[in-house]
Amino acid sequence: MTFSLPLSTQAASQLEVWSIIQERQWDEKVSDVWRYSWGSAQFSSKKAYSLPLGTMEASPHFLLVMVLKQFEQTQVFLLGPH
Repeated sequence: MTFSLPLSTQAASQLEVWSIIQERQWDEKVSDVWRYSWGSAQFSSKKAYSLPLGTMEASPHFLLVMVLKQFEQTQVFLLGPH
């Protein structure tokens, strides 16, 4: 027997975004390298705090999450509470 709690609206939209990302075909031959914005793979609090405050370019995946979040808020506004 499996016990599950219902998902919140936010969790459901995030799960939908995650499933869309997971369905993408990834090229296994491409080396995936993660680096901090200062160019190193090693974290440094001194470098992190010295970064300029302001705007930075975000991943397109964040745009998709924001669009879905905005759609969710608009839908609630137009249809009223569930």
